[in-house]
Amino acid sequence: MKRAIFIVSIVLLALLAVTCENGIIPMGPAAVINPPPSEPGLVTLTINTSDSRARSMASTDASTDTNYYEVVFVAPNGTDVYRQTWTGTTNGDGGNTFTMTVAIADYDNSGGSGKGHAIIFAGRSGTDNTLLGVGNITATAGGTGAGPNSNVAADTTGVTFSIYPLSFSITGSAATSNFQTTTPVTSVATEIINTVSYPVFTITNNVATVATYKFNASTMVTAASSQVTIGAGTVYVTTPAAATGALTATATTGYTGATIIPNSGTLATALAGVFTVNIPLINSDGNYSKLYIQVGVTTVGSTTTGKVNQTAGAGGNAGSTGHAAGTWFIRGGINNDTVDPIAGGKGGAVLLKLENPTPSPEVNIGVTPTVSP
Repeated sequence: MKRAIFIVSIVLLALLAVTCENGIIPMGPAAVINPPPSEPGLVTLTINTSDSRARSMASTDASTDTNYYEVVFVAPNGTDVYRQTWTGTTNGDGGNTFTMTVAIADYDNSGGSGKGHAIIFAGRSGTDNTLLGVGNITATAGGTGAGPNSNVAADTTGVTFSIYPLSFSITGSAATSNFQTTTPVTSVATEIINTVSYPVFTITNNVATVATYKFNASTMVTAASSQVTIGAGTVYVTTPAAATGALTATATTGYTGATIIPNSGTLATALAGVFTVNIPLINSDGNYSKLYIQVGVTTVGSTTTGKVNQTAGAGGNAGSTGHAAGTWFIRGGINNDTVDPIAGGKGGAVLLKLENPTPSPEVNIGVTPTVSP
């Protein structure tokens, strides 16, 4: 089973309506003309979703799972944060364009003097959001500084965010699965449950288990992953049951005593290694449990509410009091508590089989006594 929870890199073309002291530079017939920002040194940006490359973000050709985006700009001073969200049709201010106001700066994410930070989260919305891809600015358009850079100037007319996908796959082979157990050593086999073939990982009953999750993001650059902070994770283990019951079971709270490491630092560090899951003993010989996890992640500037995006009126935008950071998680799949069959799907759970350790074989050695005459 190969499951890529976000299988395409998406290039987001942001066509910008740029304002400066001399007035507004129009984007063209499809553009929404924004009023000048209320503060000097700012530029109001509008993503034109009529552009084919922007439109592909919300199309089934790009990813049927991605329906929500959060963009964050942090000015070079480190304290001014600009944030906007987008569902593909509506922004966080209720407007019909992806519009936000940001400081004029170079957003190369280097942390250098006079440099800012910019990042986009792409994922699936719900009660909270599942992170499927992360992106950074890779090019600007228009003006004298256009090219493969991240400098948003007063005469910039566009920026390109490249979004790099996260993927995770559970297979029926210890050699290829992104889920492994180190205690015990990975033992996976295919079992038929209700006529469907599933990968099943055997662990030792009544003994603590150590497992690893390896999330793939081979194309993701450090300029993107370094802007994502890892937070606390939760491990879910369902009550042991027969195989058919385990497949439909869910856990409403985290498993007592279970931990996920890392629980701090950046996504760049986590992607270079693995997430290690420690699970206290599960006692139910011969039964099955589902295991699934989620790890909290935040963008740069997540502790600061974003500034007002723009003045009222443009593109149906009624103005903003500023947006707080969204709640995002890395998960094994869109349907995180579902076990996928070998044929694949969008699930993120692992099916565990609990077995008592194989006892050592008994060896009986017969001894014939020798009697001295």
